[in-house]
Amino acid sequence: SPSRIDAPFGESTSVIIARTFNPSRRVPGIGWERNIKALLLAAIRNARRFIYLEDQYLVDLDTAAALNRAIPRLQHLTILIPGSAINDFPFGREYRRDFVNRLTAGLSPTDRSKIGIFQLSTSQARPVFGSHTYVHSKSWVFDDELAVIGSANCNRRGYQHDSEVDAFIFDSTAVQSGLTFAQQYRMRLWKEHLGVPARSVVDGVASAALWRRLARPATARVVEFNHHLPSSQAQSVRDIAAAALRDIIDPVP
Repeated sequence: SPSRIDAPFGESTSVIIARTFNPSRRVPGIGWERNIKALLLAAIRNARRFIYLEDQYLVDLDTAAALNRAIPRLQHLTILIPGSAINDFPFGREYRRDFVNRLTAGLSPTDRSKIGIFQLSTSQARPVFGSHTYVHSKSWVFDDELAVIGSANCNRRGYQHDSEVDAFIFDSTAVQSGLTFAQQYRMRLWKEHLGVPARSVVDGVASAALWRRLARPATARVVEFNHHLPSSQAQSVRDIAAAALRDIIDPVP
């Protein structure tokens, strides 16, 4: 329930700023803030049509569990991340696998089919990385009503440990153009990633099919992300190390 001060110029768009902040020393009146994760989890709980997410890491298991609970009532969850081969997060392959496993746990085949996880690529046949194929964005779009843009990655560092700031942007009054800020933002992103006119992605539910292989345009610069890892002795050793080091690599305060 934003007050008038949240939109002081009389326009339709309101912004709430949330932070992750952990003071390094005690200062009267200044305490820790972890509002980003709380607001994101609230947005996930209240999403009714779809969620679109761009993230650099995608490893926070609490977020994966919240998305898992939301999937049955959504039309789709579409995620864009950088390929693991060009990601700098230690044990990122293992932690992303754990995220996807938590995200899909217990879902029916129909609900699993609503989930699409993609990476930028210069080829649609296989992941090929080159110019403009890294995803550094940390953005969410919920139902074309709420956009979240900021610096917090989907990991515990971003939500609980580091210093981060996110803007939660929504339209609190009627929009004359008929397009909300969140919708326009998503359309610009999908226009770039899919290489299609903006008019092709106005509907955030129907146009999600353009991400999938059967309907994907030849102009698209995306390819499916495969979270599966080989079964081998070397991978078993990496899994043990990843589990032992998780709280160090992605710590809580």
